[in-house]
Amino acid sequence: AEWISMDKLHMLCNGPAKDNQQTVSKDVVAALLSSGRDVAATESKKTVADQAGVEKKTDRKDLSGRIEAILKERNSYGGREYLVKWRHVAGPIDGASSSIMWVSERSITNLNMVLRYRIEKMLSALSMTAQMDDESTTTYRVGEALRTGIAKIDSGFGMQVPESKVQLCPFCDLRLDDMHIFADHIKDHQQEPNYNIIREAARLALLSWYD
Repeated sequence: AEWISMDKLHMLCNGPAKDNQQTVSKDVVAALLSSGRDVAATESKKTVADQAGVEKKTDRKDLSGRIEAILKERNSYGGREYLVKWRHVAGPIDGASSSIMWVSERSITNLNMVLRYRIEKMLSALSMTAQMDDESTTTYRVGEALRTGIAKIDSGFGMQVPESKVQLCPFCDLRLDDMHIFADHIKDHQQEPNYNIIREAARLALLSWYD
């Protein structure tokens, strides 16, 4: 196997033949790229388990059913990735021997799983604030709504079609059915404690979570 640059591939595919150089079809170029990726995957287990190889292998199919939990997230060159813990299954998963591995966002089609992770992250941040212990605060109310959301997800009633398009501003109880107007309105509460977390929670929470 021989590594060739994208510039060289472009020249081979589109440029004129010079001396002993031959032009090749785009199908051949695609085959070369595919072969190169396979060679790279077999040459470095570390690459397969951590960076490009992980994305290559986990993008092939939905892995949601094999994931026990999402632990962390990060932005990579290829897009968002999640550090996941695999369920106990027989044998390695797509060549990975570790029970914890980074996978691309495209590999997780179960939106409830991602939603639950984000809610838990918000709850963790809110739990570190003094307002979370005061039942009269907006922070406490939003925390309870997020807990309700997790309970609904765990019971199989997570990311469903919302009962309405209306969104609730947890700061003032105003209900709006336009996303853009809602986004502009909630900015009026920027001075409120824990504004950034509550704003993100308000975008995710359904009206029924506040009941």
